[in-house]
Amino acid sequence: MSQSQKPNAKQSLLKVEGLKTHFFVDGRVVRAVDEVDLEIFRGKVFGLVGESGCGKTVTALSIMGLIDEPGKIMGGDIIFDGISLVALAEDELNQIRGGRISLIFQDPQVRLNPVFTVGSQLAEIFQVHYGISRQAAFDRSVKLLETVGIPDPLDRVHAYPHELSGGQAQRVMIAMALALEPELIIADEPTTALDVTIQAQILDLMREMRVEHSTAILLITHDLAVIAGMADFVAVMYAGQIIEQAEVEELYETPLHPYTQGLLVSIPSGLDEGPLTSIPGSPPDPGNLPTGCRYAPRCKERIEYGLKICELKLPSLQPFSPEHSIRCWLYESEAGHEAPLSSPDRG
Repeated sequence: MSQSQKPNAKQSLLKVEGLKTHFFVDGRVVRAVDEVDLEIFRGKVFGLVGESGCGKTVTALSIMGLIDEPGKIMGGDIIFDGISLVALAEDELNQIRGGRISLIFQDPQVRLNPVFTVGSQLAEIFQVHYGISRQAAFDRSVKLLETVGIPDPLDRVHAYPHELSGGQAQRVMIAMALALEPELIIADEPTTALDVTIQAQILDLMREMRVEHSTAILLITHDLAVIAGMADFVAVMYAGQIIEQAEVEELYETPLHPYTQGLLVSIPSGLDEGPLTSIPGSPPDPGNLPTGCRYAPRCKERIEYGLKICELKLPSLQPFSPEHSIRCWLYESEAGHEAPLSSPDRG
């Protein structure tokens, strides 16, 4: 990554600070998102990666203000272009949601309304937000379908969702997200269940959006290979928390957290190198989290270094270098515990 591509603090668009989103189910508190911090810059792609159930989608829904009962944002702040979203009334939030921030869901066939044509669903966006005529909204819808690469858009604008292929349905979702030229697009697993060719086309389309419209993108995925080809900055999420974040090149070249290291070595290389390496065990139940580090029960390094603190106390997210943070007792010291590994800044 060149120096000119590095995030500039003056271009900060979205800051999530200490976000806590919990669900109250059957007398239990499920800490789906717990003390999450992240920052997204204008025109940049921020990747949020982790296993299913780690809290990625709940983070996205929290940003959009779409958490319903039995969930609730319990703490923290979400600041978009200097505006606290958690402090807004619903009608005020609606002015930002869909207009300045858009969400691309996974499973587009489920999200699109099956009883209306894709053209009518697109046209409604223009009519509601711009107050333009039905014909003008229809014309914009056709042009937008053409922009996202839908073949024969004059014909497909009259199609119902079930008449579209998976790739076409996902392109329609992207068209809906692009309709109002948002400053931030949150893309939640945008290539899930698509074949490799269609995946590449969707990702190319997202790259074009970023270049042509200076759109910032929060790209949520479990696929580190997608992150490597798309993102400028990446955060690794585990059991509701960010455990490592860095510029993409630095994370891939110098992964610090044992979980991140495990994820990276589990990526298929395309070469015949024998069985893939996997991370033993499974993530903890978010309704019954360990007292200490949430990765401790699966961590070989904890045993290798004989770290007792890992099972007793949760580590904090600490800077390792100016663009790299880590949540791990391997790198954090406190009274009675000397970190076995340390950053260059701390010797």
